[in-house]
Amino acid sequence: PQRLSNADMVDRLAARGVETSDEWIVERTGIRARHFVADGVFSSDMAAEACRQAMTAAHVAVQKGNLISARAANGRVYSGKVIAINPTNDMAVIKLKGYTGRAAQPASPGCVPIKDTVFTLGRPHAQGDTARVGKLEARHFGRAVAYGKFGYPDALVLSMGTQKGESGGPLFDSKGELIGMVVSTLTDANGNLINLAHAIPSTALAKFLCSSTQCNGNWAALANASVDSCGGA
Repeated sequence: PQRLSNADMVDRLAARGVETSDEWIVERTGIRARHFVADGVFSSDMAAEACRQAMTAAHVAVQKGNLISARAANGRVYSGKVIAINPTNDMAVIKLKGYTGRAAQPASPGCVPIKDTVFTLGRPHAQGDTARVGKLEARHFGRAVAYGKFGYPDALVLSMGTQKGESGGPLFDSKGELIGMVVSTLTDANGNLINLAHAIPSTALAKFLCSSTQCNGNWAALANASVDSCGGA
């Protein structure tokens, strides 16, 4: 928000021929400064400084109302609550308390060229923070996937060897912009890990986020975009 102090106000009023002072304003109103937001910024954006939304996989969040702990990049653990869940597309929205870090920026229009370099951040079971680099193999898997009461109708296909525990982790393009969320590690018929993973595209994330809470800017635009907006398979 833009800050307008009493001194700034005094200067503006003086330019209009009105005389006043910081002391006069404080004595009569108690106000020392005002804050204004730009057009298109909602009250939810201001509240985000004290309480932000995060997204994870539905099979990680399990159900609406569950309490969740989330570890930020600085190592601090924040408490949160699941406020929305979509088990049929494996997505959940969490409201974090007290988080003031920088939010991930979604890529626009939500389309990544096939074979483009992508990377993820995750925390595999019994391991520390892990970054992985791979390629986008396809924007469609072509069929639905189900596990218990969770699943998804389609997904991005990644050439990347993720492991259990990395579900819900962000997927970024080569510019560091968010393009999806990892939801599944793929195995062969014998249960052995293979070098492929699935991710929910950011277009689906945006649609769910914007239907669950107020959003604007890139997220709102992305909610109306298609994962195939740049063409191709």
